[in-house]
Amino acid sequence: MSIKFPKGVFVILVTTVLLSAALTSYAYSMWYAKLGLDVFVKSGNLDVNFKCCKLIYCCCCCCSHHHRYRSNCWVSPDGSSINVNLDNIYPGWSGWLVMLLKNEGSLPAKLGDDGVSVVTGGELGKYMRVVRMYVFGPFKGTSLSLWKKIDVNNIRIPYLSKFPLVLDPGEGIIILIKLHLSRNAPYGASGTLSIRVNAEPYNG
Repeated sequence: MSIKFPKGVFVILVTTVLLSAALTSYAYSMWYAKLGLDVFVKSGNLDVNFKCCKLIYCCCCCCSHHHRYRSNCWVSPDGSSINVNLDNIYPGWSGWLVMLLKNEGSLPAKLGDDGVSVVTGGELGKYMRVVRMYVFGPFKGTSLSLWKKIDVNNIRIPYLSKFPLVLDPGEGIIILIKLHLSRNAPYGASGTLSIRVNAEPYNG
């Protein structure tokens, strides 16, 4: 004796079976891709860090305020960020933050369109903005010889690059960020900036 299903029930059963098979296949492919990425990452290490930084600021205007403000920058202990402290700066202030970033890991690293991110705090959050960014490199080995020759008044076009880019193991780049404080900012504004690198393993 055979069992006959109504046509609608039969269609639902077939659809359910096909959908289950498709979902199982998709889940397997996602698991396999993740497994491949895990194996790739575990076969080496991603280590892209800031090595040093310096602030260069202009002294051609508002000279009466220059003796009053203080600024400094430093690399975090783990090299993942650069921190900047600006204290008692004046409206219209501008300066360059120069940073050396190196790939000291064994994996190529990809820096996307947002290769570095800038986060402001304190009074600077509302009035400070990045007006320009340059990237020099990548360079093999040490970039300190070029680092010492950086002249923000004479940017050498042949060295320029831009995000996104790939840093091979042992390569480094020099990043220049021009900062500007709005003329609408209050006198004696203070605050901090944090610059972080956004890198991921590159499997090209």
